[in-house]
Amino acid sequence: MTLKEYLSTYIQLNSEEELPFKHTEKIVQKNTILTKYDDVEDKVYFLNSGVVQILYLEDGEEKIFDFVVENSFFNCYTSFLTGSSSDFQLVTLSECVIEEIEADDLRDSYETSLVANKIGRVETEKLYLQRVRQTKQLRSLSAEERYQWLLENRPEIIAQTSVQDVSKYLGIRPESLSRIRKNIIF
Repeated sequence: MTLKEYLSTYIQLNSEEELPFKHTEKIVQKNTILTKYDDVEDKVYFLNSGVVQILYLEDGEEKIFDFVVENSFFNCYTSFLTGSSSDFQLVTLSECVIEEIEADDLRDSYETSLVANKIGRVETEKLYLQRVRQTKQLRSLSAEERYQWLLENRPEIIAQTSVQDVSKYLGIRPESLSRIRKNIIF
């Protein structure tokens, strides 16, 4: 789904109408770093297809904060909002089709377009609610319950990422995840 098709699901746009901000479609190869640690985020991305992981460092060890799947906006949000260095890194896990929006273009559109403001508000609310639900669930559940939650709520992550990445995301060892998967399947 393209950015325009996605936005048309909740904003009335006709087929000839342009979006209120410039956006560029790109095909990005697997293992491409879109935003590096310590970069200042200057783009918003929309993922048409593929999978992106959001990484962070904790005590020198790289951990997975989240996965981004198709039909989602993403970036290093705190860096984007504050203009500070990013403490996250965005990496493609597969070939991806993305649409990029430059920060200045987006901010300019907020000054002149109610549609752009609605898009920003709706997407920020969605992201906030997703993060709160996810954080609450993943911190309060056992390893098996976390995997079950992921299976029920975000099955596309399990389908599109490796066992190693899923285990890293859930904070468990790959062999523990294999045992959990075996118990759930049988």
